[in-house]
Amino acid sequence: MKCALVSKQWFNVIRNGIKHSLTIRKDTKLKGQFLENVENLQVFDKFRLPNRFDCEIFESMKKLTKVYLSSETIDSKGAKYLAGLNNLTDIHVDSYNNFGNESLYYLSKLSQLTKLSIGSKNNITYEGVEYLSQLSKLTYLCITGNETTDEQVKLISSFKQLKTLNIYSNLISDKSAEYISNLDELTVLVINNNQIGSKGAKFISGMKQLKQLSDSYTKLGETGVKHICEMTQLTHLYICNTKIGNSGAKNIIKLKQLQLLDISYNGINNEIVELLSQLDQLTFLNISGSAIDNLALTFINKMNQLTYLDVSYNGINDEGLIYISKMKPLKQVGIGFLQLSRNQMGSLWKSIQTVERQY
Repeated sequence: MKCALVSKQWFNVIRNGIKHSLTIRKDTKLKGQFLENVENLQVFDKFRLPNRFDCEIFESMKKLTKVYLSSETIDSKGAKYLAGLNNLTDIHVDSYNNFGNESLYYLSKLSQLTKLSIGSKNNITYEGVEYLSQLSKLTYLCITGNETTDEQVKLISSFKQLKTLNIYSNLISDKSAEYISNLDELTVLVINNNQIGSKGAKFISGMKQLKQLSDSYTKLGETGVKHICEMTQLTHLYICNTKIGNSGAKNIIKLKQLQLLDISYNGINNEIVELLSQLDQLTFLNISGSAIDNLALTFINKMNQLTYLDVSYNGINDEGLIYISKMKPLKQVGIGFLQLSRNQMGSLWKSIQTVERQY
């Protein structure tokens, strides 16, 4: 066996030239000279371990730019160590970390931070959002499931540099939609599972720079979707389970630039699917939980650009599946809870890269 001796000088050149990404369990004990070159750190906890991550190690990771911390990994004491990382631009803190307002106080010192994501049950209140207002370079903000209120969203609406805002599953109403409509740089908005209805949709419809909207599990309704469909610039639209009905769904044909559409669990019929098949930019379509049958697939079969299709929970059988199997560009299909034979399933497996079936 031949061994190569590397001088200390060359070792330092190699060590300083390598950029590391590191994925570890939260109980991992870290040490070594290469820690100082870690730029991307992901800490996971698959086994719900009781101990937290040893955040003191951040003192050895001065080049860290991106960190992902899973549930029950960090608290305010750990956040204090994060605040000492002057190169950090992207932080994701998962649910159930007891992160709290004190943690956001420490993070507000990170003037270079551009992306912050905080999962549910982290006890963020108005005080915490006030601290975030000091982050003038923040362009991406996600605060989900923290009982965020209209007053907090009013404060967030002063973050004029935001391009992406995700406030999924909070306590906000149409008033918040009015505040959000003042964010002139926003291109991506996620407001799922909130008390926002047609009045809120009218405010949002005035955001002509918005490209992607996720408004599922809300009170959108037939009137609300009419407002949303005035946003002809939209490329991505998620309106799952919003009670828009067939009458409201007809308006979606106006959105000629749509590339992705999730209109699942709105009970749409074959006629609506025929209209949607005219959207020639659409590559992703989810119409699961609708009121369609095999006839709908004769229309979808003509959508040669589709790469993803979900038709789960519908009145589709083997005959309809034949139309899907002939769609050459289709790479992924969802067919959960359909009345299908084993033979037809086997045929579909051969023609489609990924078939998702739920039982």
